[in-house]
Amino acid sequence: MATKIWLGGASTTAQVDTLTVGGTVETDDVFVVTLTAEDGTTTSITVDGPDHGGNATSVTAALQSECAASTHPLFTAITWTNPTSTTVVATAKVAGVPFYLSVSTTEAGGGSADLQTFTRASTTANSGPSDFNTAANWSGSSVPVDSDDIIFQDSVWPVLYGLRQNALDPASVRRGESMRADVGDRVKGYQLILGSITDVFIRGSGGVFRLSGGKTNVYIEGTSPDNDAVVLQGVSTNVYISGPSVRGQIRFTANATITNLDMHQTGSTARITVDSGNTAPTLLRMGTGRIDWNGSTITTLTQTGGYFVLDGSAAVTTANVHAGTLDDRSSGTVGTLNVVGGTFTVKNNYATSQTITTLNQVAGTTDLRNGLSNITVTNNPTVRGGQLLADLGTTVDPKV
Repeated sequence: MATKIWLGGASTTAQVDTLTVGGTVETDDVFVVTLTAEDGTTTSITVDGPDHGGNATSVTAALQSECAASTHPLFTAITWTNPTSTTVVATAKVAGVPFYLSVSTTEAGGGSADLQTFTRASTTANSGPSDFNTAANWSGSSVPVDSDDIIFQDSVWPVLYGLRQNALDPASVRRGESMRADVGDRVKGYQLILGSITDVFIRGSGGVFRLSGGKTNVYIEGTSPDNDAVVLQGVSTNVYISGPSVRGQIRFTANATITNLDMHQTGSTARITVDSGNTAPTLLRMGTGRIDWNGSTITTLTQTGGYFVLDGSAAVTTANVHAGTLDDRSSGTVGTLNVVGGTFTVKNNYATSQTITTLNQVAGTTDLRNGLSNITVTNNPTVRGGQLLADLGTTVDPKV
């Protein structure tokens, strides 16, 4: 295990790949060039042997022509040349910006064994100041390997390329206060994709941090004030968000998984946004900031402050409101609502219908008024104090 510190700033070299068509091209052969984006999405060019003379020279010329004619951004970022009768050379137009190319060939007819070949060779590897895969960008002049501790600190160089590191399982990832650049591409929405990580520490106020992978513990103690200041995807088992330096938006993307989420003592502008399609936490506790939840069912929500928005079709098995405001805009069911203080409101709830199964109020305010008659309280509320407010005509028979 070693500590690898991101330095950035490596010199730039344009990537060059050479594609070679060889062997005997049969009439049913198919040749495919595939480019992959930083997020793993792909696009391909396919050339059929019989459509192009059925020989290596004509197929090679067709591959060069069709790759060069493509309007897809992954293809237009490359210059495609045909220097020999059986080779196509792909050269990055911008030095320091890599591309990810693979080739394949198949025999569409399923006849005799393939006699043709189609290969890719790395003629010149990419090098650039923002490429994760460039060894010169790291302390010790080597890229991180499994069980290393990765540190982003004391750098003004963003990490924009080489983001698909799915097979890399570092022990920890740390973003320090002096990291002044982005990790991940905020413009294109790409994230640094890692394998399994035990601990992630995020601090600092400069740049955004975008991370995907399996994370056991995530500690967020400082962010930039931006939207999408921190974006997390994949599994985040325990997430702890605290400190006045947390000031921006922390977003969990679709299909993220959270087990426990704790948000306290943050700056007033701190905000968590949870996209739909998430696996919700067993326990969510908040005391400051704002959370916009559009994920799946939260088992237990305990609110001691801040502003919580339950949106979309999100549901809560048990909600405990001690302080702050729980703004229920969802069509999902609230199983048991315990209002011990603070405010529960449905004023912004425009769902066709929404159900609160059991309501227990000790103090604070429960405001069921929105003029739409779309809220149903299944069991008679138990009210021991505070205010329970409802629209005229709403049946409320509290047990006092």
